[in-house]
Order: sequence, then structure tokens, then C-alpha cells
Amino acid sequence: MLDATSSVRLTSIRRRLRSSVGLILLAAARLAVANPEQSDTVPACPFSEPEHARLLADRSVEQGAYQRAGECYKVAGDYDRANSAFIEASRVAARASSRQLAQDRDQAKAQWQRLQAALHRKR
Repeated sequence: MLDATSSVRLTSIRRRLRSSVGLILLAAARLAVANPEQSDTVPACPFSEPEHARLLADRSVEQGAYQRAGECYKVAGDYDRANSAFIEASRVAARASSRQLAQDRDQAKAQWQRLQAALHRKR
């Protein structure tokens, strides 16, 4: 049986752990949404000529690099395809973020269960 001080301390630890887990999950979600395909130093589409940009865009779509494809379609003046590529890039990023968030949630739950088990053993 826990005394009042131990119970208050345990409740405080649980609250801090929950808020920490929430912050970790929020940070993980922000990192998952970040687009690693596009860098600040490398332009999304290295071509300024529409013909070359369109060829690279088509090749990028085949490879699943939808963000770059959208940028190249924009350079080529094909705004409908650019919008479609950007939408697909958003879908891919959302699916990846969702999977990563689910994995992070599962890890946090597992850590929480291990902590609870360790606290129960100390009693």
C-alpha cells in the first residue's frame, strides 16, 4: 500500500511522463512531415528549359518523386500535372507520417507499460 506522499509523487511522475510522451509524439509528427526530398541548396528542378523540365518531371513521377515532378511540371508550364504531382506528394507524405506516428505511439505505449511494471515491482 502506498502512503499519501508516495501516491502524490507517483501521480506527478505519471503526469510529467504523459506530457513528455505527448511532446515527443508532436516532435515526431513534425519531423515526419518534413520533406527530406527537397533541400534548400539544391533546386527542385535543375532545368529551366520546358522540354528538359517535362522529361525530368515524367521520369520523377515514374520514380515516385512527386514533389520534384511538380516543380518541374511548373517550370514546363504544365500546371494541371504540377498540381496533380503536388497532391500525390502530399498523399505520400501523409501516409508516411501516419505510419511513423502509429509506430511512435506504439513505442510510447510500450515504454509506458514498462514504466508501470517497474513501478509496480518497486512496491
